[in-house]
Amino acid sequence: MSWARVSLTELDRRSRGRVVWADVAKAISIILLVLWTTVGDAVYVNELLILVRMPLFFFVAGVFAWRMVIEADLGTFLRDRVGNLVYLFALWTWILFLTTRFAAHLAWGARIDPWAQLRIFWDPPLTIWFLYALAIATLIARLARGLPALGVLAAALAVYSACVWFGDWRDMGFAERLARLFPFFWVGLIARPLAVRLVEARWRLWPAIGALFLGLAWAVFDTPLAAVGPLTFAITLVGVLWLLCLARWLSRFAWSRPLAVVGAATLHVYVMQRVLLFYLEHGFAKFGLDAPAWGVAQAALIVGFGALVGPWLARRPATAWLFAAPWTGDRSTPSLAPTTPRDRARPGRGAPA
Repeated sequence: MSWARVSLTELDRRSRGRVVWADVAKAISIILLVLWTTVGDAVYVNELLILVRMPLFFFVAGVFAWRMVIEADLGTFLRDRVGNLVYLFALWTWILFLTTRFAAHLAWGARIDPWAQLRIFWDPPLTIWFLYALAIATLIARLARGLPALGVLAAALAVYSACVWFGDWRDMGFAERLARLFPFFWVGLIARPLAVRLVEARWRLWPAIGALFLGLAWAVFDTPLAAVGPLTFAITLVGVLWLLCLARWLSRFAWSRPLAVVGAATLHVYVMQRVLLFYLEHGFAKFGLDAPAWGVAQAALIVGFGALVGPWLARRPATAWLFAAPWTGDRSTPSLAPTTPRDRARPGRGAPA
């Protein structure tokens, strides 16, 4: 059979050992996401990271979605993956509304649109949208798993390129965000062994790869070249490789273990970040603390609180429903990127076992 005709189900992409730097990579992705929420484009390099921040999230999610997409039976897939993500999206959309906008309405009469809460499945709010997008991406991958893997990638890249050509990088609707990110989820499904081997072989080059990515991003962003889909896609892949190599380098050191804790709690940090930020922003504003440096401080507080308190709440029967649907089969380790028991191992020195 021609390799171009090989489907996802015919590729051998299962784990052959633990990836010692996986949780560190997830930690980097959630930290970058929270920094965008708190600092935004006040620091230009943070804006350049638009090209890699969410693609890294989707790539890592794809790397660890193999079991659910390929091996799980349909009932388990719909219940524990798609159903769980949709449940969390709907739940935290309402929690966010009640604890922020509705609270502001009660406190000082801020205007609200409660009807928007009834449109969340066809007009998702751009706050907690990632969970819904990941559910749809996983469902698309499941439906396409029997098709030629390269053909699906080519189609996804064509849609990505069309979105890049007609859109911009700042103000995008939900459908466009999903179209731009799905190719990286699919590449993650396809490329796990290759990505692991490449990172293990080239991780020492992370400073050079990072300089290459930032240089290319700076040269392309805010220019007409940013509308060239194949170019921005290639630059993003360089950025993903950079951050994976950085994660591999960091995993060599014992002091990186707190990052592994953060990486294992990406779901908790993600769903709680907007609620925490709402109150931190109002608290900081009372003292006139609105410089970008204070945004970094807010990000540190959000990540630390989410990584420590979130898993504690998830382990308690009274609050476990906040982080996993009551009907799911395994509620012990909720994650944006499901892993196998070996993958959950803490990072340490050396290559994968």
